[in-house]
Amino acid sequence: DRALAMAHMLLKQARVSGDPRDEVMARRALGSSVFMLGDFLEARKHLALAAYQDSGMWPGESFAIHPSIAARLLLGWTLWMLGFPDAALFDVRAALGAAQGIGHPYTVASAHFMASMVHTLREEFDEALDHADKSLVLSRQHDLKHYRIYSGVVRGCALAGLGRRTEGLALIREGLKVTRQGNLRHMQGFMLAWLAHVSLEGGITSARGWRWMRCSVISVPLRRTSGWQSCIVFMVNFCWRRIPRLLVQPRTLFLLLWIWPGARQRKP
Repeated sequence: DRALAMAHMLLKQARVSGDPRDEVMARRALGSSVFMLGDFLEARKHLALAAYQDSGMWPGESFAIHPSIAARLLLGWTLWMLGFPDAALFDVRAALGAAQGIGHPYTVASAHFMASMVHTLREEFDEALDHADKSLVLSRQHDLKHYRIYSGVVRGCALAGLGRRTEGLALIREGLKVTRQGNLRHMQGFMLAWLAHVSLEGGITSARGWRWMRCSVISVPLRRTSGWQSCIVFMVNFCWRRIPRLLVQPRTLFLLLWIWPGARQRKP
């Protein structure tokens, strides 16, 4: 992977320079890369080293997103993937507080988006909807196109969790459509996973829900979508929590047992 190779190169250069800011950016890049490859333990190691740095390390400097705050936000998602929902929420809340402290619009929008996602994963849908709306407001005010898309999708998940499934599914499908048109491949797999999850939660197991589950587990690696390993683990997480319901359909178990080993051998 070029991204992974570049992240290792950045870390090597940071060690030579001795500048702690260089190491934070390198660790964040490396943590993000291995996260997308599904190596969450390695991601946690690098993201934690980047996240717990002084957020005032970059006073007055320009950045797309604050490096250490961004690392702590992704650390929160990583912790959820590893099975630590309370720790995930703690880190995301701390990162959101730090983002609001510096008042950088892109960083604050990103923090609200990640808070919304973690609350959705914890099935705390009222809080998720509140953070998604705040991210959307900032994204529209400052023309942050990516977070306008991402927050719209997680808003759809929150609405579905609150019983407004038709409205929620429409938002997720719209976000998926826009990412395909804009070739934002690194989030397509996660959006397919959300779509499958919401469809299955709505009881659409025989047709649409099954279709989206198949797309998220099979089509993502076949289409060489970035981060498909993480997407598969993300989807299996949902399936695992609903095994009693899903195993009523033998083809679900067949999919997970047959596709998983073969998919892991594919290169992203």
